[in-house]
Amino acid sequence: MGQPVDEFWSAIYTVTGVDPATVPAVESLVESTIIRFYINCGIIAYRPKLGICQEWARAFSVMVRDAAFQSSACADPLHRVFLHQAVLSAVVLARTRQAELRLLPILPTYLSFQEIADGLSVSRNTVKTQALSIYGKLQASSRGEAVERAVELGLLEPFPVVEAIRRAR
Repeated sequence: MGQPVDEFWSAIYTVTGVDPATVPAVESLVESTIIRFYINCGIIAYRPKLGICQEWARAFSVMVRDAAFQSSACADPLHRVFLHQAVLSAVVLARTRQAELRLLPILPTYLSFQEIADGLSVSRNTVKTQALSIYGKLQASSRGEAVERAVELGLLEPFPVVEAIRRAR
């Protein structure tokens, strides 16, 4: 967070209603450059009741039809290729609450929900509700699976214990 947003991402965040100040910037494993969070479309399972695909289609259509955006911010071939993923990422971020983003980095720890709640000065039930919401958005059925997906998405840095387990498999 706090990294400047370029014209490409600024336009996408405007259309999807994302506050750029809340978007995590992550260091790419390629060339160690700072990049914007994005989602690989292949990991999102389709749940019609969430409306994610409908919102993605609406926002993507706006971006594709915006001639000024296409000739300036999206003139780079890589931006054109990954526009669908960038828009999907922004749609998911727009639906993620600040409290969930605050909880996400704590999930890889071995703290109980009660210990996390005590540290955040909220109730255990609040932590559990937020965690379950995160699991749903990441299409995960457990805390461990949610952490793995968040690492894959670039939302979290690999946690040493998680990486050790992954290598041991």
